[in-house]
Amino acid sequence: MSLVAVSRGYQITLPAKIRKKYHIDIGTQIEIEEKENKLILSPLEPLNLGDVWKQIDKGSRVNVSPERLVKMKRELYGIR
Repeated sequence: MSLVAVSRGYQITLPAKIRKKYHIDIGTQIEIEEKENKLILSPLEPLNLGDVWKQIDKGSRVNVSPERLVKMKRELYGIR
């Protein structure tokens, strides 16, 4: 277990050992889930929007939140 402090800007710094183990780099998106009074941080794999749509078109279920799909679409089309 690692102990981190929240900075003035409400940010935390992940220890280097954790960043390396989970391949977390600048820009890596991390999902935060609340579960039983705990916060669970999970680094997300980079997704290609085209691949996601292909999976959806095939009828496959895609484990991507609607919010993340909207964000990806905005980034793809340069919408803010």
